[in-house]
Amino acid sequence: ELFASLTREKEREGASPDYLTDIKSRLGKFTKAFGNRNAAGFEPQEISDWLVGLGVAPTTQANYRRLLVILFNHGRRLKVCPDNPAEDAMKPKVKESAIGIVTPAETRKVLGACCEDILPAIAIALLAGVRDAEVQRLNWEDVDLAGGFITITADKAKSARRRLIPIRQ
Repeated sequence: ELFASLTREKEREGASPDYLTDIKSRLGKFTKAFGNRNAAGFEPQEISDWLVGLGVAPTTQANYRRLLVILFNHGRRLKVCPDNPAEDAMKPKVKESAIGIVTPAETRKVLGACCEDILPAIAIALLAGVRDAEVQRLNWEDVDLAGGFITITADKAKSARRRLIPIRQ
């Protein structure tokens, strides 16, 4: 019931389809594993054990844990959970990796291999650093070549905040 309530709340708030899919997938797996347990009866250790038992990378464990914290905070707001056991569950140790930098030669090779239909999207993603999902939501009116900006409107941004990205020549 708590999972369904959270999902309805996020839908009412206008959460993005990708975020809703993530919630339904990850929290759905948790709900399936624990059935109709009372949300107030969870201990941090059993959440930690479940995360480890997923057999996934630490980053993926951290993504599951993040949504579990949201779920149990929702339960606290509804007064069905006295505390949030996910907050005290183990925090997976995520190792930061170096960010790769594409060389000019690699950039020319990638752009040279693109067909005309996708070349603008690949160029914007590669050269302006716009996220793939955001590029897919862009329209030509979002690209102002004369003004020198790409506008990522709030409804197209992952963060739900408007961004202006300068076009450098």
